[in-house]
Amino acid sequence: MLIKYRKKNITNVELAPLIDIVFILLIFFAVSSSLISNNQSIPLDLPTASSSETNAPDIIISVKKNRDIYIDSQKISFAQIPPLIIQAMSQNPTTQIIINADKKLDYGFIISLLDKIRLSGCSNIALQVEKKIYK
Repeated sequence: MLIKYRKKNITNVELAPLIDIVFILLIFFAVSSSLISNNQSIPLDLPTASSSETNAPDIIISVKKNRDIYIDSQKISFAQIPPLIIQAMSQNPTTQIIINADKKLDYGFIISLLDKIRLSGCSNIALQVEKKIYK
């Protein structure tokens, strides 16, 4: 009786090229995610909410905790808000205003800012928050 043995072909998977590709993808996503930011010039500590939405606003008003007010990265005074809102509303009646306010800012100042914007003719106002993710 004659028994023939087959030589088994052993396949090797090279992991070095696969690890290189995964590492390059990791670096790409890490760098690209760090470059994505809506408000790069004014650092604020925003409050968080789990029901937040993202919309494309027409005017972004940022308020720091020392009550400095910025519109699109330009510092303005409290009295300059109504003319800017009136001008924006005359160009586009559906203008949306997003308020980025530091969470350490007192509630009364935010209410007076909202009141000033509403008296200028805009009722499409939203408060910006960071999305809270529950795990």
